[in-house]
Amino acid sequence: MQKDGIMDRLYTGRKLSFESISGSRVKQQWYSELQPFDILINEIMPDPSPGVYLPEYEYIELINLSGKPIDLEACTLEVGTKVYSLTGAMDADEFLILTYKPAVKLFQDYGKVLGLFTASAALANTEQTLILRDRNGNVIDAVQYTDKWYGDSFKMQGGWSLERIDTSNPCAGKENWTASISCEGGTPGNPNSVRTYNPDVHSPYLKGIQLLSENEINILFNESISRSFFQGKDPFLMLYGNNTVINISPAIPFYNSCIVTFQQPFPEGEIYQVMTGDGFSDCSGNVPSEPLTIRFGKPVKPGFTDIILTEVLYAPFPGCPEFVEIYNNTGKLTDLSGIILGVNYNDQEEPQRVYLVNEQFLFFPGEYLVLSSDPEILNNYYDVSRPGNLFFMKKMPSLRDAGGGIELLDRSFQLIDRYYYSGQQQYPLLNDDNGVSLERMSIDRSPGYLSQWHSASSLSGFATPGYANSQLIDVIPHEETFIIEPGTFTPDNDGKDDVTVISFTIKGEGYAGNILIFNAMGICVRHLVKNELFGFEGHVIWDGTDDNGKLSGTGIYLIFMDAFNLKGEKIRRKATVLLVRR
Repeated sequence: MQKDGIMDRLYTGRKLSFESISGSRVKQQWYSELQPFDILINEIMPDPSPGVYLPEYEYIELINLSGKPIDLEACTLEVGTKVYSLTGAMDADEFLILTYKPAVKLFQDYGKVLGLFTASAALANTEQTLILRDRNGNVIDAVQYTDKWYGDSFKMQGGWSLERIDTSNPCAGKENWTASISCEGGTPGNPNSVRTYNPDVHSPYLKGIQLLSENEINILFNESISRSFFQGKDPFLMLYGNNTVINISPAIPFYNSCIVTFQQPFPEGEIYQVMTGDGFSDCSGNVPSEPLTIRFGKPVKPGFTDIILTEVLYAPFPGCPEFVEIYNNTGKLTDLSGIILGVNYNDQEEPQRVYLVNEQFLFFPGEYLVLSSDPEILNNYYDVSRPGNLFFMKKMPSLRDAGGGIELLDRSFQLIDRYYYSGQQQYPLLNDDNGVSLERMSIDRSPGYLSQWHSASSLSGFATPGYANSQLIDVIPHEETFIIEPGTFTPDNDGKDDVTVISFTIKGEGYAGNILIFNAMGICVRHLVKNELFGFEGHVIWDGTDDNGKLSGTGIYLIFMDAFNLKGEKIRRKATVLLVRR
């Protein structure tokens, strides 16, 4: 350090800050060249009444995470359609409370305050977008909050703030915000009461594709994508189709979608495919296990049974949403905009009818789509191998347990498919049909009311949302099999042959039964499958333990399958396996 008025250089992270020292007088250089997320929107009070113990005025809290003092002059905060100019400065790690101008004095005891809003009601209670920009108009941070972020039906009524959980996860939305747990209702000017480590560990995936024009598509992702990806060379690589990408425009401020413009128009019915190039990741740096492939094209209008109903869950477990599954039963790319989902119960009641989507949604040949009011919760109840096939319905018609009619119509009310469901179609030996879906057993051109339906297999979890049905006749095996692999297994948890897998196929529907394991003395040591409803095929794992949870001894064991259907037909299969304890 050099003294006597000479520059004293202090390292502050991304840049160098200078302080000029002359006796007791200090003049500090404030920086205005900001990087994304140097400043974060850290807390929001959209509905301050009825208040808890804070002033009953709206506020937004900012936090400076840049590690350096920042000049806010000419920075702006967008609240919906209104733009507010910021003034002043923020020290490193300092909070700044933005509030209604006449309320500044009420917040001065909590920390640094800036009177920004000219109206006491500047923030919407829900569905509001906030964008913080630097003096050049670049986005520093953006938040699009709703009252669902509270996760608390009482606190969302007013008086409690929304707080960011983890500032090191700046791009996350609902999963990184929640209601304050401070006894005052919020923590303006202070660290958030809910702060904790909450990293983003999930890789991004494709949410959907929209055709915007003859040569433009909009690619939708489930979360914010790294900004650097869109600035790289060849973000999208052409895999299928003769065309060339000429422009890419990411959606600002959230970077969760982008418009891709191609050189040539898309012919009707032709399918194109592109792949994400190097550098594709979400805002937190998570990279998919393999590049995402994106298909698109110009769709055709669906006709009768081009889209069919394939699965219905009308009596879900408590807390689980109902769902209806549909399938593109053609070799053509179709569009779901204008398709109507209808539900009716009798001739005296007006049917419930809603559009699946209000904008274009491409539905590809041979794909399934699950219509549900809450796909996230549905995913917690069933084994959903393809979460991208779950579709959120803003208005999902309710399905009565007593039964009813489900129909698909085009915008002119022409029938596409119809199915009448009832509990009488469930497997008769089920003790309870709650949580058990009805599955269509054939993928053909006949409408749903002429097709055969059956309860989903219990071994599949009683439902198969988003993928091929467990009771699909089209996959009936040519012969019945009963295979044990490996034939010798060593349950010692060394990662090799720790379990044996029992695989079977059955040439017929409606079979239920048991799988039992006997030792060499003929004693049943494990009732592995008990009165389960089988599909046409299934897989069961034995880890070598008996019914008491103890590991069985070394020896040869007989695995016996005993199944029957309501016609009195029986299937009995057996095979042996060698268990070796080391």
